[in-house]
Amino acid sequence: MIEVIVKSKMCNPNRIIKFLEIYYVLYKYKPKTVVEYGYGLSSYIFDEVVHDGLMTFEEDVKWVTFYGDKMGYVPKNLQVHPKIIFDYEGVRTCCYNMVHDFYADMVYVDAPTNKDEETGKYLPCVDVLLMARTPPDIIMVHGRKTTVDFIRDKMHGYRIIKLRQHTVFKKMEMRCKKGKTHCGRPKGSWRCPSYDRGKCSSVTCCNWQVEKA
Repeated sequence: MIEVIVKSKMCNPNRIIKFLEIYYVLYKYKPKTVVEYGYGLSSYIFDEVVHDGLMTFEEDVKWVTFYGDKMGYVPKNLQVHPKIIFDYEGVRTCCYNMVHDFYADMVYVDAPTNKDEETGKYLPCVDVLLMARTPPDIIMVHGRKTTVDFIRDKMHGYRIIKLRQHTVFKKMEMRCKKGKTHCGRPKGSWRCPSYDRGKCSSVTCCNWQVEKA
């Protein structure tokens, strides 16, 4: 990785912090599959750790050419899709124009470009909310306060970890204290899928107990 950064001539303190935070999350939680929204130097890190488990999306082919030339590397599973702006539950948002019919243990959000050219405001990027039914275990957002706030409001059951450049959402693991009386599952079993999908906004309604995050 160091050789690639030096070769790219794009090494600076902010990027070093960004890369170290990505490494920290990858080695702490050990995801086997990663969806990365936004191709760049970080793509090499994900590929180095999860290999074929990486799927990368980019909105503009010029960045594929730019970073490909800088690094001499392009992810194996890289797709280019344009950005669209649309209303999500009454809020103006943006995402990649594609079908989000896939799942990953971890989602990294650093794209698409979220500045609205009409209003000058920064829009929430909602690709992670459009993905398959099962939410990822880890969502890592680089900057993008509007996206962080939107995910926090719309996706439940996550513990929020603030790093210097990133916000990490880690799905909380919960077990039932009461057993069949409340949820139809044996005591100590994992929480129900309906809670995972965010259909229940209250942890206490079914007597769930947080065991670890």
